[in-house]
Amino acid sequence: MSYSINDKGQIVIAAEAQSDEKWRSFRFTPGIGIEDIGMYNGIEIYATDINNKSWITGEISDVGTFLYKDNSGFTIVCPGRGTGINDNGTIIGYLETRRDQIYAELRTNNYLCSFEISNNSGNNYTNSTANITLFGLAPIDVKSINTKVNGVPLNSSLTWSLVTTWNIPISLQVGANTITVQGYDCNGNTNSNWSDSITITYQP
Repeated sequence: MSYSINDKGQIVIAAEAQSDEKWRSFRFTPGIGIEDIGMYNGIEIYATDINNKSWITGEISDVGTFLYKDNSGFTIVCPGRGTGINDNGTIIGYLETRRDQIYAELRTNNYLCSFEISNNSGNNYTNSTANITLFGLAPIDVKSINTKVNGVPLNSSLTWSLVTTWNIPISLQVGANTITVQGYDCNGNTNSNWSDSITITYQP
């Protein structure tokens, strides 16, 4: 059993009925008593919170988060379980679920990829031409990339060909060219996972 209480003393309760072992939800209002808010098309309802407008949230089993109002009944908000509701009708579980959905979409589209140089699978190599295009991947948080060749900052313009795919033209010097890249977010911050390096030896 679970319950929540608002400032008016109203209590919402979710309990498993002994008769059929299905979850039902009830609202107790001082001076009125207990009201059975029922089930949703015969589906179990697990209420978790009630706000000061008497709006109720929780989960409809295998359906998702619901918002219940006396004048309109049940509204399905999103997948998952609403765990709290404020007086504006913002449902906490809804926001958490949407966050998880967004992150799942980012992962599906590889927007949360690792930061890396992709030339020759990131391994050092020898090249017979001076002009190359350095390319790689960066997670969606990365907004700019600082590039150095043998410790000297590169002035070439970096291009984003896709959301997480970058490339930059580089003119190699004869011999070993150690290239380092460092990613930064929109606030100029970085972390240890947003860096990579490769050595390309130019032998004409």
